[in-house]
Amino acid sequence: HKLSKIQYHFILVLLYIVKAKHLIFKFWLCILFLPYGVWASDTIGHAYNQIKNTLPFETIFETEKYLFVKVSIKKSNHRNMDSSRAELKAVSVLLQHLTTKNYIDQIQWPDGFDLHLKQELLKLYIANKGITIKKLTPIEDYNMRKQYVMVVGIDKDIFVKSLPPYEDIIDVYYNSP
Repeated sequence: HKLSKIQYHFILVLLYIVKAKHLIFKFWLCILFLPYGVWASDTIGHAYNQIKNTLPFETIFETEKYLFVKVSIKKSNHRNMDSSRAELKAVSVLLQHLTTKNYIDQIQWPDGFDLHLKQELLKLYIANKGITIKKLTPIEDYNMRKQYVMVVGIDKDIFVKSLPPYEDIIDVYYNSP
């Protein structure tokens, strides 16, 4: 059965329309998922993958947006307990880091307070009131010989928000035993 010229051209037009729809679909697909690719490269996991081979134990590692801590504890037979203990140790390292100059200066201190006084007052506050570090993200955990290793990360902006205001710190100072 031979196609007429009109039928032949009609089929060609349909094929071009199908191809055009396919290209338009690909175009919209790219437009929709391109921002996701840009966003995904700016996540805490992506930042960790950039530095994971250079991350030291029990030291804060800072990137432009995030703080990372890698800790190790003696492994037990209870993974949940190991995870909790490791996270607690990581929080301890982060709390010590709060008393460094970069972060302690984020608090609105009155003039005349030297760095040592600020550090001691903040340590007193932490010892008496405690600080809750929110949105700590467990990045990786694994067993290494007889050790359980955990890496946690936190956004720097969230970390800074965990600092108490000066008024609360001084209140603890005047009301501590």
